[in-house]
Amino acid sequence: IDFIAKPKVDVARSLNNYQQEIVDKIRIAAKSAPRARSNISKTSASIPISYQGTETVVAIGASTGGTEAIREVLQQLSPAFPATIVTQHMPPTFTKSFAQRLNSLCAISVKEAEDGERILPGNVYIAPGDKHLTLTRHGADYRIKLDDGPLVCGHKPSVDVMFASLAKTVGKNAV
Repeated sequence: IDFIAKPKVDVARSLNNYQQEIVDKIRIAAKSAPRARSNISKTSASIPISYQGTETVVAIGASTGGTEAIREVLQQLSPAFPATIVTQHMPPTFTKSFAQRLNSLCAISVKEAEDGERILPGNVYIAPGDKHLTLTRHGADYRIKLDDGPLVCGHKPSVDVMFASLAKTVGKNAV
């Protein structure tokens, strides 16, 4: 129905403003009549695409609040879609259940990424909440490398780390 932007600086001083904004938005939401979303199951129709090969890799990155946007995108993909890697800024205890939930809702297979795993078309790999997801090249294959390095821009996993790795390893075949 609505959202409140994450505070950027000086949260303590602006708490009163946030308090009033939250109260106002709750009052408005209480009067709304949202429409129900339809769930797309694995047996539902998905967007057909013509694709062969393993050279293309799709990457999706999202910060806090991106889980539903990721779900909406992934629910539109068919099992013939290129290998897809996802970094969602999320704590470690949530990424596995997030992947399992998406797997139950999508036609494409979704799982939490594992170190050394070969990525394949028709699969989505979610970065674990405590590791950066990068890609390495092994001959004609791409493999997942999970990195326990420091936070990048305050995050681990970091969308920036994933995209930099994708640009370096996959180059022009990255989407």
